[in-house]
Amino acid sequence: MRGPEDKLIAGIDLHSNNLVIGVINQDGQRVSHRKLGCNLKQVVDYLKPFKSQLQSLAVESTFNGYWLVDGLRAHGYPIDLANPAKIEQYSGIKCADDENDAYHLAELQRLNILPKAYVYDPLGMTITMEVGEIQRFQTDGDFASYCRAVDSRRLSNGKQKAELNERGPALNVFWISALEIGREASVAAACQQWGGGGKNRWPRKPSRRRH
Repeated sequence: MRGPEDKLIAGIDLHSNNLVIGVINQDGQRVSHRKLGCNLKQVVDYLKPFKSQLQSLAVESTFNGYWLVDGLRAHGYPIDLANPAKIEQYSGIKCADDENDAYHLAELQRLNILPKAYVYDPLGMTITMEVGEIQRFQTDGDFASYCRAVDSRRLSNGKQKAELNERGPALNVFWISALEIGREASVAAACQQWGGGGKNRWPRKPSRRRH
């Protein structure tokens, strides 16, 4: 039996076709749990009686979780994303199942030891997946070169002999940025600054030629 002043924490164990929510109080006592379909309305309806007392929710960051995270945040629920790669498996529980997984996330959140994850927006995810480990670029100029944001023409006796880096997926990085953000000029200026000055140029839009 929970009191009206109890602070509650919820954990959500999310799968591709269902999820389990576990709710605990500030003392770690289990209050309620429910298995639901992957349907935002079902989740919101279940959480509604707890909303005024719900301090936070914890859900693992997964590729199929954006609908849940964005939907609950739109309804005013505070959500923290857990990094599943850094969550240690709990011990001392005889039965490991979705219910206990949900409660475990809530308990980690209650103890303030939940390993946090960051959710990229679609643009950020695209650039992150394209670029990979940023540490592989030793300088800003190396990164600008990778993004085709520096002049790569080869000149001989004042004549252009070749133009390098005309192909490759990295061309898409800043064109996607410019088109989605709508700030072509500012992105181009930033690229020029990274590359080392006014000699740099905005990369040409990737062609759709067949090879």
